[in-house]
Amino acid sequence: MNIAITYASMYGTTTSVAQELKRYLDQKNYTVDLFDVMETDADVLKRYTLVFFGVSTYGDGELNPVAEDFFTKTKELAHSCEHTKFAVFALGDTSYPQFGKSGELTHEILVSMKAQVLQPILTLEASPFDEAVRKIEIWADEIIKQLAVKC
Repeated sequence: MNIAITYASMYGTTTSVAQELKRYLDQKNYTVDLFDVMETDADVLKRYTLVFFGVSTYGDGELNPVAEDFFTKTKELAHSCEHTKFAVFALGDTSYPQFGKSGELTHEILVSMKAQVLQPILTLEASPFDEAVRKIEIWADEIIKQLAVKC
């Protein structure tokens, strides 16, 4: 199984979580590539069986500008990802009513690109960081098991 982790981060927390996810999957002997959406073309992601897509929530329930820019370019190029499965994780702040809303927005965009989005979407409060990392490790194991059953 070829796996990619891609992320759209504004202030670095989503980047850190994505790096920890890569470290975890590497330890489990998966081959994993890590991509920042600012430096990635969407066509690259279509080469993977599974893409973990991390995004931070901006303001009160909006996609962050980095993710918006990536998806705007992707939609303009009419990318189709019907052979790629995505698993979405979203970071946010629970003090906002729209906590982790960027995960739902990312899900909707990916579905419009014909991608299959595996469930559940994981929403994370980044603090405490160790707790967020542990949650994403458990979630990633569930996603990979889910994919193994479907294959």
